[in-house]
Amino acid sequence: ALYLAALFYYHNAAYNDPGSLFFNPAIAYTRHYSELRRQQAEEYMNAALSPISPRLHANPAFVPELCIGIASTTQDPARNIDFAIGSILEGLSTSERERLHIAMLVDGVGPPANVALLPPWLSNLVDEVLIDDGISSHDKQDGVLNHFYHLLEACQRTQAPYTSIFSQNIIAMDGWLHRTLTALDVLESKTTSDGRTPEDFLYLSLFYSESSLGWRWGNFTSYLLGSTVFFIVVASSIFTLRRCYPSSKAHLTPKFITAVLVICAPLIIALYFAAGRVTMLPPEQGVSKETPGSRYSQGLVLPQEEVEKLLEWQKTHMAASVVDLFDQIADERGETGWVLRPAVIQHIGPRHKNSEPWSQESTADRVFNFAFEHNDAEALRREHAQIA
Repeated sequence: ALYLAALFYYHNAAYNDPGSLFFNPAIAYTRHYSELRRQQAEEYMNAALSPISPRLHANPAFVPELCIGIASTTQDPARNIDFAIGSILEGLSTSERERLHIAMLVDGVGPPANVALLPPWLSNLVDEVLIDDGISSHDKQDGVLNHFYHLLEACQRTQAPYTSIFSQNIIAMDGWLHRTLTALDVLESKTTSDGRTPEDFLYLSLFYSESSLGWRWGNFTSYLLGSTVFFIVVASSIFTLRRCYPSSKAHLTPKFITAVLVICAPLIIALYFAAGRVTMLPPEQGVSKETPGSRYSQGLVLPQEEVEKLLEWQKTHMAASVVDLFDQIADERGETGWVLRPAVIQHIGPRHKNSEPWSQESTADRVFNFAFEHNDAEALRREHAQIA
């Protein structure tokens, strides 16, 4: 009965763990919080089109605390860039907005730039607009990297201590900025304790997917060792009880012991692994080093020193993608990136409609943070209000 109860519990608790046997994609991919943020972003962007809407920009009297770079293509029928910019800005106080410099690169407007294809809210919300019409549409990976480098150069010119590069297919949570800045403070203290300068780190990722945190065949030996230890502890406990309490022998019969060791213990071990690693061993919250194979480029924050190194590196090296770029650099230096958990942004893929069944979504759509959808909007709003 207890095992059936545990089975029922994990069937309900692990539905959104992609490494679990109980993973239910039809429910897990439902966009709850990101859909709310999409609606809030849409309202914000509609208000920005009003002729009486104030123009919100960085304060030119100060060096921005964070430069945000984001690239957009006119081949974006779902208008995801609107939701990305809107969710980044929605909820920010005036002082928070003034500390940001937003550089937006627009690709695909054609030579010469076709102003009619540019988003109508640009002048009200963005500090700097870059036009890139020299990238071939069929060379997508090179195009993404070129966008990345152009945005790094734009942010380098602002002298901001940190640069954040976002994908256009993201939704930011309410309060993403203060959580990011807090994480950077924590990361500075971590790097200082390692004997390096505060800004000496590769990058901080604002997004991760639980899909990369499952059980790994490379750790099979440690899993086998852990299972063996569990089996030994159970067996030792039973035999210790029999030895110390002779009266227990009436209940701890050889048949009972055999059933426990041959049936019950293996079933418990099987349930442990079936429930999924994220469910049984939740990832460390806060700022931590990325695990192998879990590098994502949806939202990265880089210190100014790293921006300069990357711009020099790209003059003599080639990479197939942003992820490949950091894979190469990490291998050269023996370093890894850092990640902020919980994630402060969600990847919404090339589409945003909440009604689309999961089975029809592309692979890109499935780069997804399941925990993000369970954010409490009111709790985040209160947290942001207290800090801002």
